Amino acid sequence: FYKIKAKFNNINTAFGNVVSGSYICPKPVGLIITSTSCGKISLSWTDLPNTNLEDYFIVYRAISLNGAYSQIGTSNRNVTNYNDVYYLNNGQTYFYKIAGYFGGSTTELSDAVSGSFTCEIPQGLQISGTKCGSISLVWQDFPNSIQESGYSIYRSTDGEFGQYQNIGSTNADVLNYTDN
Repeated sequence: FYKIKAKFNNINTAFGNVVSGSYICPKPVGLIITSTSCGKISLSWTDLPNTNLEDYFIVYRAISLNGAYSQIGTSNRNVTNYNDVYYLNNGQTYFYKIAGYFGGSTTELSDAVSGSFTCEIPQGLQISGTKCGSISLVWQDFPNSIQESGYSIYRSTDGEFGQYQNIGSTNADVLNYTDN
């Protein structure tokens, strides 16, 4: 709501009429998923039309289209992309929406987009040697385009379909493990 007074030197008049109004900032458009890779979903969108006023964009994610969307990050003014690497699960479909933020006001949420990723699984696990009290394992590396950060090794003492326990890990590109 707004109202004004006129000033005549040091004298103020009474208030004039009262008006009210609000501004509407357009919602972001053009949200797309530009790429996916193991553990990463990349988003891009069109900057808000006729504005250079947004302070930043807010990125939201849910696990169903009509589910609860939670803020997962922000992108600076006029930056129209975001890489989601925040607690993602292999094979899970994620839904995204974004909003612009203008000094205290948030735009309406964009339309939703969805995406998922699939991580390659390790191949070629073999026993490379055994001796009293230890079993050595080896496996194949991923192709050059995939850079794992390491491997976790699991063992079951009650058969192939039994309960598996994590018994160790390796760094990236280490393709063997000895269980002592």
